[in-house]
Amino acid sequence: MIVFGSLEPAGTFEACVQTHGEADSLSYVSDAHDLVDGYREIAVAARGLAGLEALVLARPRATFGSLGLCARIRAALAIEGVGLVAAAGARHVQDLRWWTAEVVEAGEVHCPAPPVIAVAPAHLDLVERAAFVPPEAFEAEIAWHVRARGHSVIVADLGHVAQAATVDEAFLAADAWWRVRWSGVGQ
Repeated sequence: MIVFGSLEPAGTFEACVQTHGEADSLSYVSDAHDLVDGYREIAVAARGLAGLEALVLARPRATFGSLGLCARIRAALAIEGVGLVAAAGARHVQDLRWWTAEVVEAGEVHCPAPPVIAVAPAHLDLVERAAFVPPEAFEAEIAWHVRARGHSVIVADLGHVAQAATVDEAFLAADAWWRVRWSGVGQ
């Protein structure tokens, strides 16, 4: 079973999951005001579900553009050693501006891009324990921990095109936090 979670208004997100999910797919919508708190709440709710294959976390206003999403997520996570799947990402990143690094269309990446990631059940604890992480750095933070555990982070066709983030004060603060946190850690 693939579980979808977001902070999107309930009706909007659930309609999207009904269109692109499968018969047993579940959707969780958090009413948390903070992205990281909402994702943590969703991960806790999903953890105990029998048959959980992946938790898909989608930022507000994320859309899924094609059918077969669950099959693509399942296939990507079935690759040996894969722990997280993203719609876009890059290799050899120096900061959160993933779009300025070596962007890849498929394969292993060092930094995934928002707005959609699929997390393997073995790594839900990383989402649950994410604390004091700026929302703009969430996907990158989880990916670094997945990689530190010896698993891969890959880009696969999830039917959504990620775009460069809005570089505002919050993004710049998150970028500085993330660079300091992971400085000296190998790519």
